[in-house]
Amino acid sequence: MEKIKTKQDNESLAFQLKNTAAFNEFKKSRATEYERLIQKFKNKIKDLDIQQKTELNTITNKSK
Repeated sequence: MEKIKTKQDNESLAFQLKNTAAFNEFKKSRATEYERLIQKFKNKIKDLDIQQKTELNTITNKSK
């Protein structure tokens, strides 16, 4: 009985460790994806600002 209990405890511990490792990998992957999306949107905002300034300059130059 004691051997079976020890074996089950070891299996349970191994499962918990594997589960924790998988969860940590998932969190790391989500954080990486989040940072990638933030950078993508920052780049898009920067591009839109540049486009807006260019259009404004074009309109200003045509008015002169």
